[in-house]
Amino acid sequence: MAERTHLQQERYKEHRKNVMHAEKRIKTDPPRLKADLYISNGILNAAQARLRDVEQANRALVTKINYIIRTKGIVDCHEGSFIRESNYKSRVINNLMTERANRELYDLITTIGSKYSKKSQMDSFNDRKNTLLFISRHPEIYKNELLDPLEKWSILPEKNNSEITRCNPQKRTRCFLDFEILNERKLGRMYIEIYNDFVPIAGDNFLRFVRGEKGKGYKNTKLYIIMPGIGFLGGDVDHANGASPRSAYGKPFASENYFLQFNGPGVIASFTLYPNVNFCQFFVAFQKLSFLQNQYVVIGRVIKNLRTLEMIEEFGTKSGTPRKPITITNCGIFTKK
Repeated sequence: MAERTHLQQERYKEHRKNVMHAEKRIKTDPPRLKADLYISNGILNAAQARLRDVEQANRALVTKINYIIRTKGIVDCHEGSFIRESNYKSRVINNLMTERANRELYDLITTIGSKYSKKSQMDSFNDRKNTLLFISRHPEIYKNELLDPLEKWSILPEKNNSEITRCNPQKRTRCFLDFEILNERKLGRMYIEIYNDFVPIAGDNFLRFVRGEKGKGYKNTKLYIIMPGIGFLGGDVDHANGASPRSAYGKPFASENYFLQFNGPGVIASFTLYPNVNFCQFFVAFQKLSFLQNQYVVIGRVIKNLRTLEMIEEFGTKSGTPRKPITITNCGIFTKK
């Protein structure tokens, strides 16, 4: 191999220097971040205080270790600030007081006697038993009201109204309607009183369909409108949509009067779309509806089991279409004896 010339050697050294000490064309050094950007003074002060506390605790521990080593365990270096507290004595006292009270109550129960003799108690029991038997066998002459306490309110006109003289409870008729979602759920029975003393024509029209005279009645008909907060419509004995032109008299009958009031839930009225044109359809209110006064003829009210009315309301919609079909499965009149 030929020896390198002086010029080649110089060029080789220059090349090697450039290779060994090459300059960076792309900067790859990490950026310099200032400490105050990611460490706050509060964090540093807290860390400093914590280190100071740890150092003091370590010094105290080392001091105790030295005492133990020099004295070979004769000196007691345990922490004297830990005191075991217990409520054992107070619990024992409370248990003794409770036990004493229980014993006194037990003695009172075992020694106390009734102020009524056994004979007087049996006589009272037999009297109540005979009263209940009499009521069950002769309900037609039982004097108590059929109304529940929460359902005792009136739809009669005000006392200063001259038509109050029509009032004659003996002329009124009580009937019932049974409601059911077929093959699913029984909603119960509503007891109704029809005020024939105020509305004899409209009341008799309703009662005839309850009886099912001439093969047409409310039995097995459906409620076709249920509006929550307002009421429900039923009684269409032909089409189940409110279009039946049938009445018990064979033709529409005029509205008698508007004396009875929409004073609360369960008010029953003869429903009509046109003034003085009444058919078989009826309306039952879910609440007091004063704005319907003088529009529909009130014929009576529910006197018992308003809970059934509330259950029917639960199946109503804003549009009036029932969420589930509700049927009057049975109806009838309570006969007077």
